[in-house]
Amino acid sequence: GAIGGSILTETITAVFIGGTAIKGGRINMMGTIFSCLIIAVMNNMFGFLEISSAWQTLIQYLFVLLALILESYTNRFLESYYHEEYSLYYGK
Repeated sequence: GAIGGSILTETITAVFIGGTAIKGGRINMMGTIFSCLIIAVMNNMFGFLEISSAWQTLIQYLFVLLALILESYTNRFLESYYHEEYSLYYGK
């Protein structure tokens, strides 16, 4: 139901915001833990501000989209700088 979907959304958001590589590579465990704390604070703010669950889900997915865009641009910058395939998670 709605509760399971909410937990899934929060989990996906935490992993991507935490810096886990989408294409594979190393897992950033501290980043994931830190992003879980950010999401917990964000959920408390949603409740305090009485934001509907639909808007909460939309905001969380916007954070996922932002994390994906930032990873893409960062990897492109590093590839152009090193003139070869580069990943933040594998190194050179």
